[in-house]
Amino acid sequence: MLVVIAVFSIISGSLLFSIKYPSISRLKEVGARREAERLALWLESRIVRAHFLQEDFSIRILPEHIPVDIVRVKWKSIKLEKYEAHGDAWFYVSGRSTLYRYNPYWHTLSPALVLNVLSAPYGGKAICRIVISPHCRVSIKDGM
Repeated sequence: MLVVIAVFSIISGSLLFSIKYPSISRLKEVGARREAERLALWLESRIVRAHFLQEDFSIRILPEHIPVDIVRVKWKSIKLEKYEAHGDAWFYVSGRSTLYRYNPYWHTLSPALVLNVLSAPYGGKAICRIVISPHCRVSIKDGM
């Protein structure tokens, strides 16, 4: 009887622990999703500012399937800004282009940009995609 109570206590304790404390991989997924939302907001704010100021900018990202945790925006005025995820999320481009240009006159981004978001640089789970359409609509799509 004592053995049954001990086994039951161990099973219920481990179940309670797993419910109360999520796994590290789940925490990384949540952190990567939060960083994706922050980056999408950051990119959208740059588009709004560029449209308001009527200033060109470009986004340069490494070629496809090379994950990075930094996205750089270079303004026509030579100013350089960067968004850093500090390892909480990793981004890579879908497509072959590495340079994306914003035109304030037409309010367009050419070509359209799709950033895949991962929880780790290699072997990490695909969390979502940040999509910027040619008409500068920024959205987040779940799954890959």
